[in-house]
Amino acid sequence: MGSGLLRFDQLTELQQVTVQTALEAASRAYAPYSKFPVGAAVATSDGVVASGCNVENASYGLSMCAERVAVGNLYASCTSSWTARGRTDQVRIVCVAVCAPRVRGVQGDSVGVCYPCGACRQVLAEHAAPEAELVLVSLHTNTWEDVADASASGAQRCRYLVSSLEALLPCSFRKEQLPIGDSKSVPPAPDNT
Repeated sequence: MGSGLLRFDQLTELQQVTVQTALEAASRAYAPYSKFPVGAAVATSDGVVASGCNVENASYGLSMCAERVAVGNLYASCTSSWTARGRTDQVRIVCVAVCAPRVRGVQGDSVGVCYPCGACRQVLAEHAAPEAELVLVSLHTNTWEDVADASASGAQRCRYLVSSLEALLPCSFRKEQLPIGDSKSVPPAPDNT
């Protein structure tokens, strides 16, 4: 996935802003149980960027992933296209950045990046534009303390794996697969006789 590690100056301006936002979010994560902070940021084509960090709970199943928190924060911060019943349109994400400073490379993977979990992949797929990019942050040879300031200098010490978001979940479940109309109009099962 991707074409190797890139330097900060090889990223687009939108990717750079998204990465810096994810680095900053990772420093605000609440991860007392796993000790595995994650920061994420999502960006739209018009430059709106929202961040999220993982928030753990003693009842592990209630913990929230950084990527889904970022998507929720994006919607919460958008002020257009809403009614008394909520939003009527989707915000389209064009860039996602994920930073997990304590991730380790495993079995020959010296890159040390953290991919979104399956649930986050599905949520991102629903809100992402077809051309959306995923930027995974690698601390490279640095420690978290070397880059935690989230400034451009901290981000410049990292390396980045860039890929398409579509490559993460090529056969995602889409809203177009839902039954037309209400749930009572589900098409009959095929007759396999």
